[in-house]
Amino acid sequence: MRHGLLALICWLCCVVAHSEMLNVEQSGLFRAWFVRIAQEQLRQGPSPRWYQQDCAGLVRFSANEALKVHDSKWLKSNGIASQYLPPEMTLTPEQRQLAQNWNQGNGKTGPYVTAINLIQYNSQFIGQDINQALPGDMIFFDQGDAQHLMVWMGRYVIY
Repeated sequence: MRHGLLALICWLCCVVAHSEMLNVEQSGLFRAWFVRIAQEQLRQGPSPRWYQQDCAGLVRFSANEALKVHDSKWLKSNGIASQYLPPEMTLTPEQRQLAQNWNQGNGKTGPYVTAINLIQYNSQFIGQDINQALPGDMIFFDQGDAQHLMVWMGRYVIY
């Protein structure tokens, strides 16, 4: 028997439960860095610092790295060339820690969150039409007991 396949397109909102939300400009820059970092994991192979190499792990890693300061030391340690980079974000120390405080449900926050909890508590629903997706949006498939999370890159997905 075949389970129904439900695809949801969501935008990562790692700041839902926090008072230190990103403004519109910061959100756009976060999205650009998030996409670039996720893309580098595909291009170069997984970073040695990306410990939990599953679909949700890619999202957590990319979000965490996107919120860091992207100085020459960071670029070198990530093997990223200094050309074609998004502008740097100006963030408060609290904003830089947002990806360490995922909403895990039941009033808990922390650095780890599952794929289902990324969608349920840390994202905003956009729709079910891939034509509405922007680079950096998450695509979530739910087949009952099995879920999968991917990142839309504009022409392809990565996971």
